Amino acid sequence: MVTGVYVPRWGVTMENATIVGWLVEEGMPVVQGQDLVEMETEKIVNIVQAPASGVLRRILVPKGETATVGSLLGVIAEEGEGIDLEALRGAEAEVHAGGAGERLTRTGRPAEKNQRGRVRASPPARRLAEDHGLDLAVPEGTGPEGSVSRDDVERAIAAAVARSLKENDTTAGGLLLHCVSAGGEESGLKASPVPVVLVHGIAGSSLLWQANLSAIGSRHKVFAVDLPGHGRSGRPGGRYDIDLFTRSLLGFLDACGLERVALIGHSLGGHVCLKLALERPGRIAKLVLIDSGGLGPEIDVGFLKPLLAGVTREATETMLRGLFANPAVANRSMVEATFEALSRPGAWEAVRSAVESAVPRGIQIESLAERLQELQVPVLIAWGARDAVIPLARGKEAHASIPGAELWVAENAGHCPQIEAAPEFNERLLTFLK
Repeated sequence: MVTGVYVPRWGVTMENATIVGWLVEEGMPVVQGQDLVEMETEKIVNIVQAPASGVLRRILVPKGETATVGSLLGVIAEEGEGIDLEALRGAEAEVHAGGAGERLTRTGRPAEKNQRGRVRASPPARRLAEDHGLDLAVPEGTGPEGSVSRDDVERAIAAAVARSLKENDTTAGGLLLHCVSAGGEESGLKASPVPVVLVHGIAGSSLLWQANLSAIGSRHKVFAVDLPGHGRSGRPGGRYDIDLFTRSLLGFLDACGLERVALIGHSLGGHVCLKLALERPGRIAKLVLIDSGGLGPEIDVGFLKPLLAGVTREATETMLRGLFANPAVANRSMVEATFEALSRPGAWEAVRSAVESAVPRGIQIESLAERLQELQVPVLIAWGARDAVIPLARGKEAHASIPGAELWVAENAGHCPQIEAAPEFNERLLTFLK
């Protein structure tokens, strides 16, 4: 099958990117998911991965040249297979927003209709489209005789969510809070009335939810917020502690008009979400705690030590690699994006203050474990079995303490199962949120 490789959109304002270098030579075989070409935008250096297996038959944009979002970069096909460049260039590429590995492909054709004017589609494709409120005339058909397959519908849903992706700034209590949102009415898909808010951990940002935004956005309006001092949110100075983060999260909900939400918090973000759920139970519909802080004193902050000495690419990479059971998950694009966020004025000071406030002397100073029975909402606890930062035992104890709580464990993941085991996590999460 002939597959085009296109320029992805890695941010709402992105318009073009420059080729830093091709990682595979023309004429060489590639496998789906293999790093293919390195590109640089005004904000970040990122990598496009091969959207299909085959041979990199054509490189159309060489090193050093600039291409606009959606432009055809190259072609993957089998040896001897005919290539119609005009057809590939003429097809409007589906723009997928996100991190490395998300790509643009166009290999189908407009969905065929039968004699009664009904779009030809497999039963699974028809059910999935109906479930998401997707018009079957939208996906391109790559099935037999141009019929729409389930994969075609899944791609169309992902594209709809990607088109709805926005970066937003709001003010809460005089503090600028940045977020990335997706899904909801803007996607044109059927969405749950309960929005979802994602809250990252220390030294993180909304960037670290890229593996989850599309899946969640296919069912819910989703907001990934940057905590104060992190990402693109404001830096008020002073002490960055759990109380500040909790007040800011509540202020964010108020500023966005979100009366009742499903809260999903990772690490320190889990601590923040747990505290807000205890203080304002009427605002929380469901709660998800991912390798969460606030459940006991134990924590290993060794992964942060190089970063606390100063922000460098090497320190950023060391920090990220310490979060995963498989350190290779911290790829070049993740390191570059995180390094760029941590290099902003005041970001390093905010991270250092958050560490000193939440985990001085290497222990968590606030534990909410004794209050877990007060929770009045459905709770899912998700954990990586190989978490070297906060032990799985804390998650199991919390599960036993919360009436009706659910526990999901990713056996081969570390501190970030939502990234390291993203497909399984997303599936389990959406089941819980139903």
